[in-house]
Amino acid sequence: MSAPRLPDHLEVLLTEEPVLDVYAHGPWRVPDGLYEEIRERAVAYNTDERAVVLTRRLSDFYGDRTSAAGAEQWSLLTFLLGASAVRGGSRGDVDYELLSDFLATPESAVRDPSAFFSQGGRWRPPGLWLPEPAGDDPERRAVMFELARAGLDVFEGLEPVERRRRALIGLFDRRAADPALREVDMSVPNGRLEDAWTSALTEEELAALPELAGPVGYLGWACEGLDTAHRRLSGAVADGDEPDAALARLLLAAGAPVVPAELAVVLGTVRY
Repeated sequence: MSAPRLPDHLEVLLTEEPVLDVYAHGPWRVPDGLYEEIRERAVAYNTDERAVVLTRRLSDFYGDRTSAAGAEQWSLLTFLLGASAVRGGSRGDVDYELLSDFLATPESAVRDPSAFFSQGGRWRPPGLWLPEPAGDDPERRAVMFELARAGLDVFEGLEPVERRRRALIGLFDRRAADPALREVDMSVPNGRLEDAWTSALTEEELAALPELAGPVGYLGWACEGLDTAHRRLSGAVADGDEPDAALARLLLAAGAPVVPAELAVVLGTVRY
């Protein structure tokens, strides 16, 4: 009997190569010089003159030389990586690899190939740090949209998040080109801007950016993916729990004292 071996696309994990392994995408060998190039773009974006009119107080997490644009980059990257999504690899600590200079206390990235990382993904379009200083002023808001759109270009080449980056680019460009949507974006109160953007998404955009479907929608997407993964694993191993038992064990491991009521919407009342 031949020795078991990893699938071809996973073999890079056993090498000394620099690897970013976003689990939803798969292991990816980081091209030589790419992280350095993105870091240079991010530093230039942080000092973009357009950010001056959007100056605001930031949290103590960020350094004194970090602008609202720099803070936006950190939050945008964590969103691109996926809310609660897991990643690993020797270059998996990608936010610290690329943007650590923006922090009040810069830290070296973790390069342990066995480490794994996750993030909250709090950012939502059109932005987290830029919309507030723009307020309801049309001129500042126009600058905000332009600067936020330019921020997506900073992460060009980061293949594991490219589909999501492209979906956001399409969303920004679609709203900018549509006179009716542009009118909404320039006139809706600042506090309702995020809702305006997430209420008119296409099916393609939601497929790439499932967080924007809202908490229940995102929960449904996660459960669907869990079922798919469970079926695939069940076909490869001889034993294991049934799907509902696996989900119940996952909830217990997460410390959930009761089954969330939202699962009744996602799974249906019978399965719930």
